[in-house]
Amino acid sequence: MHDKNPLIRSACFIMTEIHQQNFYLTLKVRSLSQEHILLESRIKTLEDALGAHDLETKASRETIMRLVSEVGREQKSVSETNLIMDKLRKVSFLS
Repeated sequence: MHDKNPLIRSACFIMTEIHQQNFYLTLKVRSLSQEHILLESRIKTLEDALGAHDLETKASRETIMRLVSEVGREQKSVSETNLIMDKLRKVSFLS
């Protein structure tokens, strides 16, 4: 007898639809949560890699600066040695 009542049929239909929508939404939320966790993990991995590259870049920059400084000192030393050699040549040429 309940099956023939249109109000009861409509209510049953609506309840079934609500149940299906809730089930779908629950699955969607679960899927999005898992995706969120995965993306957070990827972000952390990329941030770690970026940090490592930053450290490598800083170390490379420091090495380059140290080498430039050493080259500058060597050039100064060579210039000083050349001046001394020129003076010695002049002294030996005059003698």
